Amino acid sequence: MVTKESLRVTANKAVDDARMAAHEVADDAKVAVDTLVDDVKIGAHKARADAKIKAHQAASEVKKA
Repeated sequence: MVTKESLRVTANKAVDDARMAAHEVADDAKVAVDTLVDDVKIGAHKARADAKIKAHQAASEVKKA
C-alpha cells in the first residue's frame, strides 16, 4: 500500500538523484571549460612564439638586404 510517507521518501530520493545528476553535469562542464581555456592559452603562446620567430626572420632578411 502506498502511504504518504512512502511517497515522501520516493520524492526525496528523486530530488537527491536530480541534485547529484546536476552536480555531475556541472563538474563535467567545468572540466570541459578548463580544458578549452588551457587549449586557448597554449594556442596563444604558440602563436606568439611563431610571430616572434617570423619577426626575427624578417629582421634578418632586412639586415641582409
